[in-house]
Amino acid sequence: MLSKHHRAVPLKLFEYLSLKKPVISTRLQEVQTIDEGYLRYADRPAELQAEIKKLVREYDSAIEQAEQAQDMIRETYNWDTIGEMYADTFRKVV
Repeated sequence: MLSKHHRAVPLKLFEYLSLKKPVISTRLQEVQTIDEGYLRYADRPAELQAEIKKLVREYDSAIEQAEQAQDMIRETYNWDTIGEMYADTFRKVV
């Protein structure tokens, strides 16, 4: 059974992406579910160090990805869209 930490997307993820910040995350199931190629992953200190070095080397590309992520976050994970998803789900159940 997965821990509760694997069933939620950290709010900070949306905050960082909406600010066009490159993100390095651990491989949480829900984080990977929303990822459309915008995130970098590291589960161990050596992986984190390697991803940071790669991010610095490829800074312009990382910023470009972060800008694309910002657009995706604004279009998909806003209160209007989330509310409509809940309403659609409710209508299907009722």
